[in-house]
Amino acid sequence: MRNQEHKSGQRHYRGLLADRLLDWAKASKDVAAWFWYGSYSVERWSSGSDLDAAVLLQPGCAVNVVREEICAVLGGGAGLTLRCADPSRLICFVGQEKLKVECLLATDAGQLAWLADSNDVPAPRLVLAFERDGAGRKLALRAERPCIVDTTEVVNREIEKFLEAFEACSRAHRRSDAYSFYFQYNLALGRLARLVQIARHGPECLYLPPQLTNTRLRPDERKGFIELAGSLYLPEANAQKRKLMTKFLEFVDELSRANAIEHPATELKGFLEAIWQRDFFWNVRDWSDHLAGWVRSGVVVRASTLTRWQAEPELRCWLGSKQVMQIVDLRSDRPSDGAPYTTEAIAGIEYIRLPLVQDGPMDPNDRSAHYVGIAMNNLPLIAEVLRRLALSPGCSVVHCYAGVDRTGVIMAMLGELLGVPRELLVEDYVASGAELNRHSMASFLDAIAARGGSEHLLREGGLEEATIEQLKLRLLCSPEISVKD
Repeated sequence: MRNQEHKSGQRHYRGLLADRLLDWAKASKDVAAWFWYGSYSVERWSSGSDLDAAVLLQPGCAVNVVREEICAVLGGGAGLTLRCADPSRLICFVGQEKLKVECLLATDAGQLAWLADSNDVPAPRLVLAFERDGAGRKLALRAERPCIVDTTEVVNREIEKFLEAFEACSRAHRRSDAYSFYFQYNLALGRLARLVQIARHGPECLYLPPQLTNTRLRPDERKGFIELAGSLYLPEANAQKRKLMTKFLEFVDELSRANAIEHPATELKGFLEAIWQRDFFWNVRDWSDHLAGWVRSGVVVRASTLTRWQAEPELRCWLGSKQVMQIVDLRSDRPSDGAPYTTEAIAGIEYIRLPLVQDGPMDPNDRSAHYVGIAMNNLPLIAEVLRRLALSPGCSVVHCYAGVDRTGVIMAMLGELLGVPRELLVEDYVASGAELNRHSMASFLDAIAARGGSEHLLREGGLEEATIEQLKLRLLCSPEISVKD
């Protein structure tokens, strides 16, 4: 077979390496059997194909010694050798083209059973090239068995794995964890790719369907599938999740024509829609969510800027469902603080701009000094924010750009003014982002306490006693516990 490998009258480099390795195996007493697997084993290789071997060694053989011997066989052409990640595996990138040569090393046939028995790789999964005393025959026979797959079972498993990954990526989006979103989103996309492979080809090569977009999708489908690629940029997350769930439902419908899908299409669509709606907004939540019954729900929402979604109909729907009657915007006019509101987005809502001053750099590992600066430089403005909240007849939204720093300072000072336990204020703060630490807020509250506390400072900023009483009556679940005699 290898003698047929010629290009331009010369023996192909891949074949020369294969023969060199096989000659070494035959001469080595440590080798019980040598198998080829992958494209080279079935003569379907191309210029970009690897050279993959599975080596069954004699029991008790020193695997690390054999690995070094194989490296020596490959010679100085082994430009880079990977041997540390997995003791049972050796990967070398050989020659000018850095041809990848991979050897799986086992001292027991059972360690190669997963490869011989893999049900998503067509037979033969292992091709026996050399053996001593019949050591590799059983594995070779197992590798020749046809794949026996319950396609319906595989389809339902992949559907559930998709749902699990989709929910996880959406949950990461809600807590503004960009990398976790990206990672879980691409797991879901991988499950969708497997469903596409099953629908258009069958349940083989599911681990990594080859040339999926070029060979399994029609030309008119390819652009839409390529556009599903995940992004670390969270403002794109809602649109990407929407496209992913739409494409998933399309292929579930296609698969349902030949397979009994365990979850009805209406159930799948309903679940995905509920998750998408649950996590549509980024760092937007009722202030009561993390304050354990201290603060009434539906009165104050702390948020990142809602202008991110003002082109989406979901924002108007959400504003209506929450009965939002007031928006207090703490952002400056800097472009980095996002776009202004459109007239349509805030129609019928009292819109108040009270830009807070932020001076100096911020240490992301300890934001407390930055927060003290925000508080002390803006006491009259913070007092005005609280005055507006006290007078609002309905639900109020307070936001800056990210909903973390300026909004975090105001909500912490308001919480302390109301007598909310400090540990709950810290919990509320860290809920705004995965990168936040408790120390920043705890140290800020310590610094405020050292200056006389929030109430003292806010009174200096012009906050009236009547406003403080009104805030407690309006916001606290049990206002009598904090209202002074």
